Amino acid sequence: MSFKRPFNQLSIEELNQKFRRLVYYLKQGEELTDEKLDLYNLLKKRIKELNPKKELNPKCEPKKNKMIEIEVDGMKVIGEITVLKQFYIEIEIIYPFVNWKNHSMISGLCRRTPNHFLKTYKEVSESLLLNSYKKIKMIDEKIVRIEKVHNDMLEELEAISGLENDRVKERMMDKLSEWFYHDYIFTSSVTGMIATVSDRPQIEEIIAAYKSSKRKIYLI
Repeated sequence: MSFKRPFNQLSIEELNQKFRRLVYYLKQGEELTDEKLDLYNLLKKRIKELNPKKELNPKCEPKKNKMIEIEVDGMKVIGEITVLKQFYIEIEIIYPFVNWKNHSMISGLCRRTPNHFLKTYKEVSESLLLNSYKKIKMIDEKIVRIEKVHNDMLEELEAISGLENDRVKERMMDKLSEWFYHDYIFTSSVTGMIATVSDRPQIEEIIAAYKSSKRKIYLI
């Protein structure tokens, strides 16, 4: 486990995530070297500084039923179930990518199903993790091009905003936005994947960070 930024530049969420991942690896049987022990103590100390009220107990963190692990093309992909309720589940990928959440919910009449998430969380969480991995991988493979196309899209949206007909303006802006998120980024007609409502803010955050400092915030 390495750090591309100093401890004092990491948020409490990022520090907690790295702490959980380190504990997870140790629970899987990795050797507890002096370096890893120092890292563990540094993480714990820094988290305590940022949040004095938080108690970290390595014996119970992370909980076994909250961690997910799948293999994709020979690559180990690890995630964590952050919310698990009867009709709602949310996961976060923690390796080989970070800073991406995905969720699923059961609503309306579908809640009559006996197969709610408390029973099916393993299969559902693994599917969400696979979806997250594929999306970030696609973004990473063309992040340079995405930045350029995003700039072009913003210019077009600005031009469209000058139209007087609000109905036509709104329709054109929606079509351009849909094209960028679905057809361009995820090639939805081929992959079947689309940018959900919760995906879009995460994509915008990735693009903004890359534009400002060429930093890929989805990398560990």
